[in-house]
Amino acid sequence: MTAEEALVSAMTMHSVGRIDAAATIYEHLLKVEPGCAEFLGMLGLARHHQGKAEEAVSLLLRAIELAPTDGSHRFNLGIVYRALGRSEDAIQSFTRALELDPKMRAASENLGDLLSEVGDWKGASASYSMAIARGADSDETLSAFARCLEKLDRKREAYAIYYRIIDNRKKQDIAIDRGRLAKNPNLAMVHDDIHSHSVLPRTGRDLELRMD
Repeated sequence: MTAEEALVSAMTMHSVGRIDAAATIYEHLLKVEPGCAEFLGMLGLARHHQGKAEEAVSLLLRAIELAPTDGSHRFNLGIVYRALGRSEDAIQSFTRALELDPKMRAASENLGDLLSEVGDWKGASASYSMAIARGADSDETLSAFARCLEKLDRKREAYAIYYRIIDNRKKQDIAIDRGRLAKNPNLAMVHDDIHSHSVLPRTGRDLELRMD
């Protein structure tokens, strides 16, 4: 197995929660190539997931020294700092990650969260806006952005975001209903009441459990 194949195998294990096995492979790869920033960075991330935050910081800082223009190591370091409660260090890491890679949506979301926590509504708003422009569309991110806009007294824009959340949820409900009907076409024959959901016959208030 080549080093590249071993790395892919380790990352696959890592992604499904087999952290210890992945870490063992990263360690072996580092013995073969001690100066590889990618191996150091992945082992650092594994150490974080193993609950060894301080070691994770050390490994990620070494990775950054070896690959100073790789934004992913800065991002992962920000994640570890945030878990440690080192908010200022995390903010600096995410900011630097975005300077290196402005398309890093997750860095924008994390930075927005941290800036909101310290009351920097303008900075947080800009970060969330950047994340949304890059495709972020979760209720969590949209709601956080809307709250920032309210704090900045940009209520009309905030309400537009809240309406977007409602619209997203309606689309999700429609998609769920269509998927359910595709799996069980007989549901399409069930009586629909004035509400938007399907109602099975005699499962409402007209059905009483009798214990005679």
